[in-house]
Amino acid sequence: MVEALYLVFHFDSKKYSYEEKENAKAELGLKISDIFSASGTTGSSSSLTETLDRLDVKINADQVGGPAGLAASITPSNVMTKYNQFVQDTNSANWAAVDHSTNNYQRPTIYNAYTHQQIFADYRGNQGPLAQMKRWLDISVQHKERCDPWAVFGQSTPTACRTGEAEISIAMDLCRETLEWANCRHPNQYYTGDFTATNPGTYLLGWLSSNLKKLEGFTVTQRYDHHVHRGSISVDDSTCLSSSACFTNKYRGSGPGIGKGFFIKTYYYDNPRGGSRTYKVLPKHCARTQVYLKTGNPPFGDTTADWDYTVDVEGMCPMTENFVVVP
Repeated sequence: MVEALYLVFHFDSKKYSYEEKENAKAELGLKISDIFSASGTTGSSSSLTETLDRLDVKINADQVGGPAGLAASITPSNVMTKYNQFVQDTNSANWAAVDHSTNNYQRPTIYNAYTHQQIFADYRGNQGPLAQMKRWLDISVQHKERCDPWAVFGQSTPTACRTGEAEISIAMDLCRETLEWANCRHPNQYYTGDFTATNPGTYLLGWLSSNLKKLEGFTVTQRYDHHVHRGSISVDDSTCLSSSACFTNKYRGSGPGIGKGFFIKTYYYDNPRGGSRTYKVLPKHCARTQVYLKTGNPPFGDTTADWDYTVDVEGMCPMTENFVVVP
C-alpha cells in the first residue's frame, strides 16, 4: 500500500543561455528544498509563488493514492495549499495498492536486420544528441561573451552576432527535437542549410570563428617633442590603435582623457603667444591632440615654444579567435 504525490517543475530552457539556465535551475532547486520538508510542513508560499511566476515555471502533477483528483487541480499559484491538503487528507482509506513487475523487451522480428541505433535515437555516450546539445550550449555561451561587450562599450553590435545567434539556435533545435535527431551534428561536422552533397551549406563553426571576433584590450603609447625657435607651428598629433575597427575604451583614461580612453603626460610645456591645447577622440580609434605653438618677440619676448608629452591610448580591438568545442 502506498500514497505519493509527484510534482515536476519545469521552465522553457530555450529562453535562456546555458549559464542563465543553470542559474535558474539552481535557484528553483534551492527554493523547493527550502520550502518542502519531509514532515509535510511548508515554508512561505508567497516566496515560492514569486519564484515560480518570475521564472514562468509550469507544474506537472501526478499522484498515487491520496485525495482523489487532487493532482489535476495543482497550479503554480496553489501548489502549497494542495500539497498540504494531500498530506493532511491522506489516510488508510485512500491508500493505493501498487504492483510493479518488469521483463525484458523482446525486439519484433521484423527489426532483426536493424541495429539498436537505427531503431532508437541514441542519447548515450558522448556522441548522442544530448552530448551535442551540451556542445552547442557551450558555444552559445561563447557567442554571448563575444557579442554582449559591444553594447557595453557603447558600440553597435555587429550584424554577424544576430546571424550567429539564429544559426546556433537552429543547430540546437535539431538536437532538441526528437524527430530531428538524425540531423543533430557535432559542431565540427555541422553545416547550415540542406544536408546534401550538392548543397552542403556553410561550415558554421568556421564561420562563427571568422566573423564573431573577440574584443581584446590594447594600449598604444607614443611620445611627441615639439620645439619652435622664433616662429610658430600648428601641432596636430593622432595616436591611434592598430586598426580602424578598434575603439577607445570609455571606461579608461584620466585628466582630459577621462571617460575617453586616453592619458596625457606632459614633461615640458612653454607657449608664450600660442593657443590652448585641445584633446578629442577622432576617429573612434585615435586620440587627437592639437595646439598652436608660437614664440614671443625678441629682444624681450621668449624666443622658444615647446610641448614635450606622451599619449597613452587604451582601447578594445576585435581579434579573430576560434570557438572552443567541448570534448
